[in-house]
Amino acid sequence: MLYRILLVCLFCLCSSADGSSVVRLSLPDIANHSGQVVRGKVASLQSYWTAAYGSRTIETKITLESVSYFKGQRSVSTLFEFTMPGGTVGDITMRIAGAPEFKQGEEWVLFLLPEWKSFPTVGLYQGAYQLVDGTVVDGNGVPVSNIDKDGFVISALGSPKLEGRARGASVQIQSSLKKLPADVFLAQVAAIANKSKPITLTRDAGKRIPADYTSVPLRKKQ
Repeated sequence: MLYRILLVCLFCLCSSADGSSVVRLSLPDIANHSGQVVRGKVASLQSYWTAAYGSRTIETKITLESVSYFKGQRSVSTLFEFTMPGGTVGDITMRIAGAPEFKQGEEWVLFLLPEWKSFPTVGLYQGAYQLVDGTVVDGNGVPVSNIDKDGFVISALGSPKLEGRARGASVQIQSSLKKLPADVFLAQVAAIANKSKPITLTRDAGKRIPADYTSVPLRKKQ
């Protein structure tokens, strides 16, 4: 069966207000732009068509469970919901180039913009980190090796995912396959988030506001 994929390309994303640039950002910069920094497990994903924000596109509501906060806690609930562009409805899939993809059961640390036009995490994949078997993987699927003295994430050498990284997002590459332990990463995130610029919120972060997208239809072979 043939199905169509809409690859959404994000252009001119260097605005700090938008927060979705693929220009390399330090974790302190990412935290400063975040309305909330949360840790949680993906409980469910619900994709649907919407025209509420302009052109008709696919959007996905993600529910996190077992949620804890590094920044911006507004509720004692252990559930947290946010929306992201893209997803699959029927035989149509929409993807955002350079953005993380989420699956049920995965555990993530997310740096969420107060409001978004392009994607809810700051710097696309740079504001999303998955916790896997006691280590850390960034939102582009690349294992994290360390965080340098300036707060920049250093990727582990040898990951094939590095070849597919979004252009313009230069990275430092560790000279070994050392992977950063999750507990060390979480402690550093907590310290960075605690020192970050406070942002007053009237609602939870990760909420969408109107924007235009450019979609390129592709056809997958049988």
